[in-house]
Amino acid sequence: MIIHNATIHSPIERFATALHIDNGVIVWMGDEDTAHMRSSAFPNASLVDVGKALVLPAFHHPFVTTQTQPSLINQGVTAIHQVFDTPHDLVEPNNLDFTAIYHDNPTPPSIHLIHDQPEAVLQTFSTPPPTGVERAIWVSQPDEVAILQQLHDQGVRGRAYISATTTISAELLTGWQVVVIFDGPVQFGLGELTQAGIPFSIGGPASPWELITQALLTGPHPISARAAFTAMTRGAWRLTPGNSSPRGVLAVGSPADIAIWQVDALAVQAPDESRAIWSTDKKAGTPLLPALGDDETPPQLRGLIRSGEVLSDQGLGLNAS
Repeated sequence: MIIHNATIHSPIERFATALHIDNGVIVWMGDEDTAHMRSSAFPNASLVDVGKALVLPAFHHPFVTTQTQPSLINQGVTAIHQVFDTPHDLVEPNNLDFTAIYHDNPTPPSIHLIHDQPEAVLQTFSTPPPTGVERAIWVSQPDEVAILQQLHDQGVRGRAYISATTTISAELLTGWQVVVIFDGPVQFGLGELTQAGIPFSIGGPASPWELITQALLTGPHPISARAAFTAMTRGAWRLTPGNSSPRGVLAVGSPADIAIWQVDALAVQAPDESRAIWSTDKKAGTPLLPALGDDETPPQLRGLIRSGEVLSDQGLGLNAS
């Protein structure tokens, strides 16, 4: 499949308007003339005109419950960290790459371990976890912050799921992998994590674009739309155990995890509104994102591809042979 006549968000191929997918991988990115030449050279590859639509890396949602699962594909999500109450509820979702998470001692391999009971956390972190299990802590209450402090003082590090309603210094999270859960009014300083170079992602019950908008417009230290978008794409993949390929970014050699969006306006948005740059001009080479805010029309999903497989096609002809 060759997608062309597109607005492509890529920090690597900044002026590309077309890309070629073969065997689930992006094998080429470039301009319109070369796209048509490749179409002639690869007659089995369908040539899809997306009408200037915005082509982005698909979302990787780092904190998803079974209740929110059915609508994920419609939100441009192709990969998730899914939360279960018990191991008996562990069921692989269709058409999504996933890592399982639940609140008990796990038996299957390749999952994360979360304890929601603070008294169990120190015992969990005091011994090596089972093979394929990542140690993690949930932090939302003062006693859980105290547990985190104890682990920090002991030199123990792992994965921390932090409620956005909690105030925690970035210094306390140095060395941790962090997922910030937007489950109420944002009191957490996302910008402090960025400044400290701490790897993080964001999650919660809202849709990915709503989460990104919250990260941009709320909280004591909000972050740019680009930083929030990265946290839900490449950032989430960086927190995924066993992931070695360059995922969450559009680049040659990356798995073709792609979402195609219809948008009214594109922008480079910073938390300070005076620093927002509203533009549909790609000549500057700056990767653009949909303009976000209460007065903006939300992006509309036109197509979704996971590792080259079409999950959603809203009239673009992605399924054409």
